[in-house]
Amino acid sequence: SKLDIRADMNDGTQIEIEVQILPFKLMAERSLYYWSKMYAEQLGKSERYKKLKKTIAINLLNFDYLTDEKDWHNIYTLLNTKSYRKLTDHMEIHFVEIPKFKLKDIRKMRASETWIAYFSGNYDDKELEELSMNKPIMKEVMDFERSFLMDKIQRREYEQREKALRDYYSYMGESYEDGKLDGIKETALNLLHLGANMEMIIKATGLSENEIRNLQSPKE
Repeated sequence: SKLDIRADMNDGTQIEIEVQILPFKLMAERSLYYWSKMYAEQLGKSERYKKLKKTIAINLLNFDYLTDEKDWHNIYTLLNTKSYRKLTDHMEIHFVEIPKFKLKDIRKMRASETWIAYFSGNYDDKELEELSMNKPIMKEVMDFERSFLMDKIQRREYEQREKALRDYYSYMGESYEDGKLDGIKETALNLLHLGANMEMIIKATGLSENEIRNLQSPKE
């Protein structure tokens, strides 16, 4: 249901990109939690605060999450609620909602829009080929994707994740939207049986690692 990419920029800025396919009601809380972990991990024992660098969390969502916002890209920082002045530039949390992205001419897209166009699945091969010719970085991305699909081992792992995702949809049904715990636990069990890793199950269901491990334990 998701993909995490973590990167360190030349200036020390920490970036984590999360691609989330399935609707998740607590995205803000989860994103803030993982942002805080990434920020805290920059310091070891006795290290000074001046070593801390800007940390950015980018959530690429395949569903509408910020229902009060019309724009597809929204950025949150730490601001004074009266003056709206920024406390620090060390914190940024981005929400990019693909369904809100409007189709437009590939040749007129900004750099950020080309990435969303690629992920959206709304452009055909010919249009994506044109995109790769106009944006060299996108050509590298598409070449990497083709190479990935040619690798049998990686392809098998990808298909296993796709199978787990289909199972998630099948077993979750209305129970996900209603927030029924039983449905979520049943989904976690099915993902376990399919061989999904712990991190994937935690982020797909919102359950803690202990809750998931308890599901594996035989009942007395």
